[in-house]
Amino acid sequence: MANPIRFITKDDEIASNVMDGEVILINLGTGKYYTIGGVGDRVWRLIQEKATFDEICLTLTNEYDVTLELVKIEMTKLTEQLVAEELVGISRETAEPISIESPSEKSEYVSPTLKKFDDMAEMFALDPPLPVLPKNEKK
Repeated sequence: MANPIRFITKDDEIASNVMDGEVILINLGTGKYYTIGGVGDRVWRLIQEKATFDEICLTLTNEYDVTLELVKIEMTKLTEQLVAEELVGISRETAEPISIESPSEKSEYVSPTLKKFDDMAEMFALDPPLPVLPKNEKK
């Protein structure tokens, strides 16, 4: 059975960047930040392309040395975490299928893992706005 679930980024609520193959996500409302290691950078790019769950799984098995069964298990776990942390949303709207190409050589598969950090939440929190510090008064 096909899985038509499409993941969507919450660009107005989540800041994201890929650095050295690792995805960094900051929830602008809570100030919590996250990293996704392993093949997470590829998964995040596919989510940004509005790929369905099945398209993500097929792309990973075409590009990496991994079985479809393992990818589906790990992608279920990862996407459930991303949704639970409100880092992505779910859409069942139809869209053009993404292009899934088969490279001549597959890369090594490293399981995507989501790590959560809240030690700097106060510094990163942007909503509600941070309190305004009083201006230095001249004497």
